[in-house]
Amino acid sequence: MTENVWSPEAAKGWSRYSKSHWTFGQIVCHSTLQGAISALMICLFTAASAWANFQAGVAAYEREDYETALQKLRPLAEDGDPQAQFHLGRMYARGNGVPQDDKEAAELYRKAAEGGNTIAQFVLGIWYEEGRGIPKDKGEAVKWYYKASQQGSDLARYKLSRMFANSTDILQNNEEKTDLYRKAAEHDYSPAQFPLAMMYQHGWGIPQDDKEAVKWYHKAAANGDSFAQFELNLRYKYGWGIPQDEKESAKWYSEASPQFRTLARYKEFGWMPRSYEEVAQEIEGTIEWYRTAAEHGYPKVQFRLAKLYEYGWGVPQDNQKASRWYHAAAKNGDVDAQFELGLRYEHGRGVRQNNEEAIKWFRKAAQQGYAQAQYHLGMKYNFGRGVTENNSKAIKWYRKAAEQGHAGAQYALGWMHYRGEGVLQDYGEAIKWLHKAALQCYASAQLYLGWMYENGEGVSPDYVTAHVWYNLAGIQGDEKAREYRDRIAEKMTPAQIAKAQRLAREWKPATK
Repeated sequence: MTENVWSPEAAKGWSRYSKSHWTFGQIVCHSTLQGAISALMICLFTAASAWANFQAGVAAYEREDYETALQKLRPLAEDGDPQAQFHLGRMYARGNGVPQDDKEAAELYRKAAEGGNTIAQFVLGIWYEEGRGIPKDKGEAVKWYYKASQQGSDLARYKLSRMFANSTDILQNNEEKTDLYRKAAEHDYSPAQFPLAMMYQHGWGIPQDDKEAVKWYHKAAANGDSFAQFELNLRYKYGWGIPQDEKESAKWYSEASPQFRTLARYKEFGWMPRSYEEVAQEIEGTIEWYRTAAEHGYPKVQFRLAKLYEYGWGVPQDNQKASRWYHAAAKNGDVDAQFELGLRYEHGRGVRQNNEEAIKWFRKAAQQGYAQAQYHLGMKYNFGRGVTENNSKAIKWYRKAAEQGHAGAQYALGWMHYRGEGVLQDYGEAIKWLHKAALQCYASAQLYLGWMYENGEGVSPDYVTAHVWYNLAGIQGDEKAREYRDRIAEKMTPAQIAKAQRLAREWKPATK
């Protein structure tokens, strides 16, 4: 067990041990108000005596003379000596000369850890992580590993690296992980502060809170995290969540190491409304950064790198590498990559065509609220492509996408209500959803709205409105809509036609 580790770390504590007893001796001496020479001799005697007892206790422990070890170590432990507390804790942990008692051992380890004993801090971290003798608490485990690592414990540093091994942990919306990052960040463990800021920024596992995000970006940046420094650079530059401040922006830009300065540009690529072609022109000299960041598990970079390989922007076109990075980003939770993979498996682009895989990735993106994926999943169920046809499930996914303003889903939902497929036939609902899609210039929805107004299905017959919708669909190239427009015009007066044409000219499309 880890408690056996003794010599290297304990050796570092001897100077602290002597110093603490020297100080104690000084207090005793001054409190008795004895003469300077007598005080000095008593102080030296006190420290030397304690030291001798400690050595005797450890030696007795090593030769398994636990009775003598207890006699020597317990008084020192009760006097607050952290080294003695650690060794006494070890005896209770193993049941050496005392009844085995994890609770008592944990309490002694805690006292020793608070007194600065490095091994006790490390062991206490293990016990909190495993819940041995104390309630399981990974946040407390991080706290003690961190304290031990600050005193030079490589084992503690290793444990910390294992607990925070991968940035993708933060994408899982896992309550335990979220709490771990929060506690670790509060204990000033800087590698947890930047992920916590991202959680608050995006609302991963916790309510979205820009103010808290900025707070943790600041703490991480102050602790030297280059990603956080660049995040602050951009936030101050564009006024995201904080007032614009060019001076602060420049400050954080200069703080970060040159290796990470290209991250600012990557962030701009991700957040600014620019085309991939424009991005490609700007990434010369930064492609290595893309690869490095992608290898370190940043899903948005992985997605962007996949796009560059797919279209050969700034790198040789390579569909296999594109698929590799789409997979990496998708597995790390990137919703755009998940949808893209669904499309690639659906059409056999860069991967072997596989409807089951397409549905798998569409579903993952759909479950994250991605409207395009919800619409595609709806079509899969609607037409039985790769799954058993199921109009009820099709309606479910169409509705989710339609409610987010997806015009195709709105049209599909309207059509299914019109036909009574998967739902009761309902012209009112059909009109509602077709109208929403028609307002977004969805030609098929405009065509069928025209039909319903012409024939009085769900509405009173209205040739003028029907003519308007046929005309608008026809402008977009729908031949049938033009045919219907010309046909209905034969039933209309010249005044009605003129009114319909004027309304079509004045019509303005709506957004979602």
